[in-house]
Amino acid sequence: MPTSSDVRDYCRDLPTVAPQYLREWAEKRGWKQHALLFKMAWVKDPITGIKSKAAECICTCCGAKTWEGWVGAGCHNGRNGIWIGTRAVGEWDETVCQECGAKVVARHLNGGDNYADEEAWPLTLHRIPEPGKADRLVMIIWKVDKYFDRGGRRHITINPWEAYVAEEKTMRRCTKHGGYYYSYWIHEWQQVRGFSEGLQAIREIVCPEGIETAVEGTTCENAKLEIYMSSGGIVFPAAWVRLWQMRPRAETLLTCGAGNIVDNLIGQEKTENTGYRCRYNFRIPRLRELNWKAQRPWEILRMHGKDELREAVEMQKEKNLGGKTWKMWLKAREAGKPWTLEDAAALEAMKSPERIADTEIRPAKALRYLDAQRRRWPEDKADEILLTDYWAMAAEGYDLNDPDLLWPDRLKREHDRLAAKQKREANAARDAKIEAQARKLEQFAMTMDGITIRPARSAGELEAEGKCLHHCVGSYAERVAKGETYIFFIRREAEPDMSWFTLNLDKAKRNVIQNRGSRNCDRTPEVQAFEDAWIAWVRAGAQRDKNGEPVIPGIHKKEDVA
Repeated sequence: MPTSSDVRDYCRDLPTVAPQYLREWAEKRGWKQHALLFKMAWVKDPITGIKSKAAECICTCCGAKTWEGWVGAGCHNGRNGIWIGTRAVGEWDETVCQECGAKVVARHLNGGDNYADEEAWPLTLHRIPEPGKADRLVMIIWKVDKYFDRGGRRHITINPWEAYVAEEKTMRRCTKHGGYYYSYWIHEWQQVRGFSEGLQAIREIVCPEGIETAVEGTTCENAKLEIYMSSGGIVFPAAWVRLWQMRPRAETLLTCGAGNIVDNLIGQEKTENTGYRCRYNFRIPRLRELNWKAQRPWEILRMHGKDELREAVEMQKEKNLGGKTWKMWLKAREAGKPWTLEDAAALEAMKSPERIADTEIRPAKALRYLDAQRRRWPEDKADEILLTDYWAMAAEGYDLNDPDLLWPDRLKREHDRLAAKQKREANAARDAKIEAQARKLEQFAMTMDGITIRPARSAGELEAEGKCLHHCVGSYAERVAKGETYIFFIRREAEPDMSWFTLNLDKAKRNVIQNRGSRNCDRTPEVQAFEDAWIAWVRAGAQRDKNGEPVIPGIHKKEDVA
């Protein structure tokens, strides 16, 4: 096993200045962001000699200098602005240059130096000679910044960001910054111990001689990097090279035309378990859903022969199925499900394909059924979520081997019927628990001075109480059913069915948590006096006299107790 002293440090061999061809590329690149720079200036009327405010403007796209009307800080939310024709344009608003017609963003020259700044992350390929061995292929990502100064002049800065050196069986990572999230520049290249892949979603590669020529005679000559980079998706070149180093058979997946499938699988794996403020993780993809024990490319992709592989490649060119779809499809093939490429296309057409993938139903059949439902009843908006919810409810009391139950004539109607049935059953079970709790709490029911209190007896009562008094006691039904809290209704003795106040009693401490009336109003003096007497009686053991009347401490005598 090589020690740290055996590992070559490549930092001295890496460029610190961008090559000329990269600078030329940056100058010619089609930058998208432009600004209309403006500042306030005083303009003197040549006839009257009166000075007035105007806006001096510079378009960074065409360089034209114009004069527009000045709006000032009263434009939008206190921001400065200008008149463009008859429209007031505030800072950061999009508008159009009156000279060249380019889309620009209005920017006030308020002391800043960078305007319409924009970034690019191109990749370049280099090589480092190694005596007696193949040249090391080096992939360098550059941070290119474009901005305009106060005079509308464009500036471009190019700095190296990270470099990946491919050896025969591994890769070395070097960096010119100090972190992934809040990065800072370091003066010299620094080689990092261990390896994590940070060439994320490369869209631009600058290689004047061509990728095939650049990798010829290097450690990646047989990696088919030129095929992978032209696969048509967002690519992860360092991840691909490392995967090829670990799985040399991966090369055949590119030569057979399945490069876009592999690229989407890599992208999917790198989107899983991402870190804070990071779109892709830095792990090396393994693509464990592929059959790496096989030799032929169609066997690695778990396909049934060359014909199915060709069909998959053509379908991928036409529909560009995502990595999530292919991952679910490959796992289904691995599990022995009789899925075809039609099922893969069906998964791609669904918003929540994992709902169907977790069942034994073929996605293509489910999609045909849902399409038919949407054609017949477009107002139902039938989808795979509705369908799988229906199956989950129906499985509790029906035999889904019956096709008429598995594929109901109208999905939404049957779904809602089962949902209502479940709700009724759940409410009945919950009401039974609340009623059982109420029987235990009836010992605390009391009437005194024209006021009565009793426990809630059902979820319906709680809901009606909440609607009548405009508070949230209706949401307490589950907690009451579980015995987590006690809810009592306070009524006037003359109007026992009219909601008045709702009391929430702490189960363990026998304290009043809250006692609220209409719209959460506080207790009236008479309700407060009744509550004080009642809670004192409850804490004293809720004793009653021989006639069943409550013995209130300080009011009834102890000898009256039965």
